[in-house]
Amino acid sequence: MLKTFSLFSLFAISFFSCKQNKGSSKYYDIILRNDIEIKDPYANGMFYQGLKFEEQKDWQKAKDCFFEADKSYPNSPVILNALGSMVSRTEGAPESFQYFQKALNIDSDFIKTYVNYGACLNGALHFEEAKAILRAGLNKNPKYEIDKRSLYANLAVTYFALNKKDTAYSFIDSAKAGLKEGDFYNKILAVENQLRSQ
Repeated sequence: MLKTFSLFSLFAISFFSCKQNKGSSKYYDIILRNDIEIKDPYANGMFYQGLKFEEQKDWQKAKDCFFEADKSYPNSPVILNALGSMVSRTEGAPESFQYFQKALNIDSDFIKTYVNYGACLNGALHFEEAKAILRAGLNKNPKYEIDKRSLYANLAVTYFALNKKDTAYSFIDSAKAGLKEGDFYNKILAVENQLRSQ
């Protein structure tokens, strides 16, 4: 059986661990600067505190921070995504679906929701639903390469689980295309190696 739980952990929260200097999250710096701003100072502080706990793999404390951020600044897709990822870690994937669905209802163009929700659905073995969500994300034409590559990698997992191995490998190749060595490339290679070893 495919070990989706380990693949889920790589791509559902991959944006948290794309570090720049001094532990800051490069991906979130881009999003918060260009796409979504957390205007409430308390919520912003709690959000970044949650990211620090997530990087330390303290899922419960991260979730608590994201809940606080959401209470102070509700209906932010970036906060809802972080919250959904941590609820999935602490309570299970099905409990997290509501956060991703709410984020999509608020902003259907926020691609990270499709990445996270699709990975969560894969983790819960809801492969047909994952395929639909991940493909919907690709159809939005993501502007960040990390989003597109994460969608491809998650689709590889989905199609492999649906016993469509050629399609799965094609998605892995798309995820790797033009990507140079580094942390994210190594994660995609790990997924490829896991799929090929099944």
